[in-house]
Amino acid sequence: SHSRRHARTRRLDSNDNRMGPCISTPKQAAPSEVADSVVIRQLPGAYPELAKRWSIQNDFSTWPGITWDENGVAGNVLKIDLSGCGLKECPWQLGELNSMTHLDLSGNDFHTLPPELSQAKAVTHLNLSGSNVGLAEDGSSDGPLPEWVYTFKLKELILTDCGKLNDIDVARFPSLETLNIDGTQFLNWKFVFIKCGGRKNLKTISARNLPALGDLPEELAQCTSLESLDVSGCNFTSLPSMFTNKELARGMKLKTLVMTNNKLKELPDGLKYLESIETMNFQNNDIKQVDMDIGSDLPSLKRVDLTKNPLKKVPPPVWKKKEEGIILVDDNVKEGINADDAMEMAQDKAQEAKKAAQKGADEAKKAAKKAMGSIKKMF
Repeated sequence: SHSRRHARTRRLDSNDNRMGPCISTPKQAAPSEVADSVVIRQLPGAYPELAKRWSIQNDFSTWPGITWDENGVAGNVLKIDLSGCGLKECPWQLGELNSMTHLDLSGNDFHTLPPELSQAKAVTHLNLSGSNVGLAEDGSSDGPLPEWVYTFKLKELILTDCGKLNDIDVARFPSLETLNIDGTQFLNWKFVFIKCGGRKNLKTISARNLPALGDLPEELAQCTSLESLDVSGCNFTSLPSMFTNKELARGMKLKTLVMTNNKLKELPDGLKYLESIETMNFQNNDIKQVDMDIGSDLPSLKRVDLTKNPLKKVPPPVWKKKEEGIILVDDNVKEGINADDAMEMAQDKAQEAKKAAQKGADEAKKAAKKAMGSIKKMF
C-alpha cells in the first residue's frame, strides 16, 4: 500500500534477531554485504504473498528464487525470482539490492513499479511478463513504462502479455540484446520496430501472437546485429520486404527466422539474399509452392520447416545442395524429403502404431477382467 512504502521498515543491524538468525559479519565486509541479507529477511513480513513462499521459520539462505554471490548470505544478492507470487504491490525494498543483476517479477498483479526500484542500478535482466505494468493509478487507462526504467543498462527485457502496456522506446536501451514482447498489444507497432533499427547490440526479438502486426518496417533491417527473429501468429500474408530486398537483406546477419502460424502463401526467390540464414520455420502457413532457386545462394542454410502447409511439391535440387541440409515437410509430400527425414517419419509412425496397439491390448484386458467378474457373480 501507499502507507507501507512511506512508513519505511527499519533496517536491522547484524545483532538484531527479530527477523531471523544473526549473521556474523567478517571484519573486512562492506556494509552492503550485510544489507542484502537484512532486506531479504524483511520481505515475508512486509508482503503476505511472499510469506507463502518464504517461511521465516526456515533458514533464509534456502529460500527459493534467490541467487547469492560466492559469499552466500554474508554477501550480495545477484538474482531475484518473484514470478507467480500474486503480488499486489512490487516490493520497494528491492531497490536496495545494489548488486542485483536479474529481476523476475512476472506473473504478478501490481500495475506500478515503485520509484525506489530505480536505485537498483546493476539490473541488466528484467522480466515484467503477465503483469499490469502501465495501468494508470486509478485504473482508467493504459500507459508506458515508468520513465526511470530507461536508466537501467538492460541487456534483456521480457514484456510478454503485458495487457496494460501501450508503448516502449527500444532506442533508449542501447545495451539491449534480447527483447521479448509476445502478446503485448502496443498502440504503434511500427514505431516499436523502427526504434529497434540501428541498435548495435540487439540480437534476439520475439514478437509472437500479435495479430495487429501484419508487416515489419524496413527500418528494422538497420539492426544489423539481429540474429534471431520470431514473428509467429502475426497475420503476415507475405514476407516483409526487408527479407527479399537485395540491398536491405544482404546487410543483415539474421540466422534464425520463425514465422509459424501466419498466412504466407509463397516463399519468393528474394529470400536468397538472407545470406547468413541457418534456420527458417514456416510451419502452419498457406504455402503451396517453394521457388526452386530459394536455396541456391544460401551457403549457411541448414534447416527449413514447412510442415502443415498445403504444399504440392518441394523441388529436390534445392535442398540437396548440402549434405547436412534438412527440410521438414508433411509426409504426404513425397518430393524433397531426404533420407534422414523419411527415416524419422517412419520411426514416428511406428511408435504411434505401437502405442495404439498397447492401448488396445490394455483395453482388451480390462474388458476380459470385467467379463470374468460378471461370470463369477452369476455362480
